[in-house]
Amino acid sequence: MSPSRWFEGQLKQIAALVLVSTVLLTADFVGLLSLVTGNAVNVGIRFPVYVLVMAVAFVVTIVGLARYDADGRTVLSAATGVAILALVVGMLAGEGIVYAYRAPEAVLNSILFYFIAAGLIATGLSFWTVNYWRDFTRAATADEADV
Repeated sequence: MSPSRWFEGQLKQIAALVLVSTVLLTADFVGLLSLVTGNAVNVGIRFPVYVLVMAVAFVVTIVGLARYDADGRTVLSAATGVAILALVVGMLAGEGIVYAYRAPEAVLNSILFYFIAAGLIATGLSFWTVNYWRDFTRAATADEADV
């Protein structure tokens, strides 16, 4: 494979990741707004779907991490964290989509561009965190060793 084709493939993957992440985070911000302002109605009816998303994330994480040489405690704590994050993100995104569907003028007229900008910034920060979190754990371990 030529370097230019590899680069094009990588660029498409990064663009897709940024697009999906930005849309998801924008929906999360709209969902948070709907919950805070009291515009989220009948959340209890949709809550079982959010719990199902959480359960799927839990199982996928356990199965995915089972391939690595991690101890059971690490796998369970990571799966629990991912499941809770999936519940929160799924619920906020779901409520954001419902709110945007029910009151599109409220979302489009005043806040959508701010949320898209915030979604893009959060995507960048998330990408940075995933790729550089080890630098902080190494720095913390080095600081503790100096003491």
